[in-house]
Amino acid sequence: MHISSIASLRNGGRILATLLFCLLVPAVALSEELTSEAVSLHPGLRVERIVYSGEFRTSRTKLASLTALREGMSLAEVDPDAVLQRLKKTGLYSEVSLGYESDGAGAVITVGLKEKMTLVPLPIASYSDGSATLGLIVIDSDFVGSRTMLMAGGIWSTDGWTGILNYIDPTRNEGDLSIVLAAEGGSGTRDASDMEGRPYLSIAERRARMDGILSFRNKSLLRPMIHAAYAFSCLDAVEAAASGLDASYSFLEGEAGLVLESRRNEGWYERGYRLSISYSHGQSIISPSRYDAAEARFEQSSLIAGSFLLRLSASAQYGDRPIVVAPPLRGEGFRTLPFGKSFSSKYAAASGGLELPFARPGWAILSLVAFYELGTYESGPPGGLSAQVFHGPGTGFRLYLKTIALPALGVDFAYNVPARSPVFSVAIGMHG
Repeated sequence: MHISSIASLRNGGRILATLLFCLLVPAVALSEELTSEAVSLHPGLRVERIVYSGEFRTSRTKLASLTALREGMSLAEVDPDAVLQRLKKTGLYSEVSLGYESDGAGAVITVGLKEKMTLVPLPIASYSDGSATLGLIVIDSDFVGSRTMLMAGGIWSTDGWTGILNYIDPTRNEGDLSIVLAAEGGSGTRDASDMEGRPYLSIAERRARMDGILSFRNKSLLRPMIHAAYAFSCLDAVEAAASGLDASYSFLEGEAGLVLESRRNEGWYERGYRLSISYSHGQSIISPSRYDAAEARFEQSSLIAGSFLLRLSASAQYGDRPIVVAPPLRGEGFRTLPFGKSFSSKYAAASGGLELPFARPGWAILSLVAFYELGTYESGPPGGLSAQVFHGPGTGFRLYLKTIALPALGVDFAYNVPARSPVFSVAIGMHG
């Protein structure tokens, strides 16, 4: 037989085999990205199967609750953007994707995930003005694959020690309820300074605190919150008497609040706003002492000029919480005050700033920060409180880690204009 005839027979056989394969084997489409447009083209398709693929520890049961995807639902019931946002807002995954395959009768949805490093040891070491600090905090952001966070550790310094244990579960009742349990205890010196950095209180104490927070989520942007706490503080008797304080404090505190929030995860920041209002009441269990406090906070983040992140914030509180159970003033609005040594139950502050990413290595985003803040607060020793006004500019940097499940880390350098003093502070968890 001629060579060309043999070639023709072979080609004909290949064509026949291809036709038979197409007739006998059902057609399967290549995986495509699942978008709102894809949903609108195939709204009647039923979801036959959901596949979670990639590198992750989170259990499939928790992922199913988080994504709200289920077999048997129609494709019209799937909101791809909402699913991606719920996954991104956990902060656990460096990569998320949604895809689907369809044979015309049903669809298979594929959720692709790449989990960050979620078990992270944080060593702490510093030395300043003859005072040394050493410590280790271990954070597991996906504890035993349950999408809960466990944080435990201890810090030792020349002034004393502190131990902490925190547990956060945002997944109760299929994500409609989040729970925070926290415990802290230790001994050391509580130092308080005025705006110029002059100390007005330095007292040895042993302390313990336990907190429980319930936050209720629903379909609306508004969610209620309740918070219960117990705080105990035992002060040096001589120093307490000299400062006009009792030797011991033991308070039960209840707080109720509302949070109005609309934020969208954009990778290294969250665009949108958050407004919260709350009211707290504390009652001593060893004396008639009591206190009240009302607080409001607002935060707004938006991208301008394509690259600059505009951050605005404002906060105010009016109350009479004792200094021994009051947290220090920190974060946006208070970076021009002595770090960790400023206490007040009556304050109002506002801050505005710009943030610009300038380096994007594969493992992180590094950005520069410039801000200006102003405010007023009441501070001073018991019986000698006075109002002070503060304001000034500042700069700093932030480090957003892409492959490790940690919040933003950074430092700030500010200048308090009325006090004519520079201030250094540490920024942790200012993502969004």
